[in-house]
Amino acid sequence: MRIRLSSIVSLGLAGMAGFMLFQTSQNVQQAEHQLRGLNAQLTKEGEALRVLEAEWDYLNRPDRLEELARQHLKMEPIDPALLVRDGGALPDQIEPIIPARKPDPALRRAVLAPSTPPAGSPPSVAAHDPVASPATSSPSSENFDTLINRLTDTEPSSGGAQ
Repeated sequence: MRIRLSSIVSLGLAGMAGFMLFQTSQNVQQAEHQLRGLNAQLTKEGEALRVLEAEWDYLNRPDRLEELARQHLKMEPIDPALLVRDGGALPDQIEPIIPARKPDPALRRAVLAPSTPPAGSPPSVAAHDPVASPATSSPSSENFDTLINRLTDTEPSSGGAQ
């Protein structure tokens, strides 16, 4: 009775295959058990969600909300006499404070220009425009009035120093 080496190797491989089959079967059973537990938990969560949605719908009934508003907010219906019946009772349209058009670019440069140009720079608009050089022209109230008049395209106002 001589056992060959190939028979021992075959028997060892069959034993290892059986053990691996047993391990795989145990792993599959454990995974199925976890899956059943997760499905049960998912079902329970779905039922809880349906209960919460039903409670939400019950609490948000319009008649219940109206009663709660009446109790806690102490609001009353609007008196019909306070409502406007026709458009003639509304005030006229108010004039806008901001002018409808943009100021001209020369005036903008004049307002933003420094009182003295930097050394070595070419002469600017401020040197030729009396509005552009506030330091060399009349008092500041005249410059402000002139600026406002040019922005709004109106005649000079009588309120400034002239």
